[in-house]
Amino acid sequence: MTGRLRLFACLLAAVLPVFAEQPIPGKMHTGVLETGRTLEWLLLRNRDMAWHLTVSEQSRILIDAALGQCRFCDGEEDGCRKTGIFIRSLKEGGDPVILVVCHTASHEAVLQLFDPAVSSASPAIRIRGSYYLEWSGTEEAGLMIEWDGPHHTVPGCEVQSVDFFEAAPSQNRLLLDSPCYRQAHSHE
Repeated sequence: MTGRLRLFACLLAAVLPVFAEQPIPGKMHTGVLETGRTLEWLLLRNRDMAWHLTVSEQSRILIDAALGQCRFCDGEEDGCRKTGIFIRSLKEGGDPVILVVCHTASHEAVLQLFDPAVSSASPAIRIRGSYYLEWSGTEEAGLMIEWDGPHHTVPGCEVQSVDFFEAAPSQNRLLLDSPCYRQAHSHE
């Protein structure tokens, strides 16, 4: 990488949060955190058509996990613009977390948050939305996750749930500005 290209990548990293590319099987993807840390990730399919994700930093494997049957898509239909692999930090200068957002065969939206401090093979958080699942970064280097449905607990974290209508699924909201889920995993 030339000096100018490296400087451009660092400037982009300072201005923009790490964003996801549409996963291309077998392609080595690179993400640069705001701190300048560079992580590489690779997504492969096995013979059963299930996804497998590997994330590394300087040849050290951080995540090596089976994702199962995920459908990644792009465009505006069915919440596709938020699907992909995203590398972020929960705090400025914090350790990286990896978000995998996809759809299942039954069109449920699924968010899996992998934290190398918790496990390299299992998600620290797994959230399913019955009809929708949205997430966004906050100005304080956190994540706001909103979803509907009965899956409204995240061990160690405080989830706000509201039932607007009796017949409709609960509306759930989680402000993830710290790794609150680590408390629940520390006993395992």
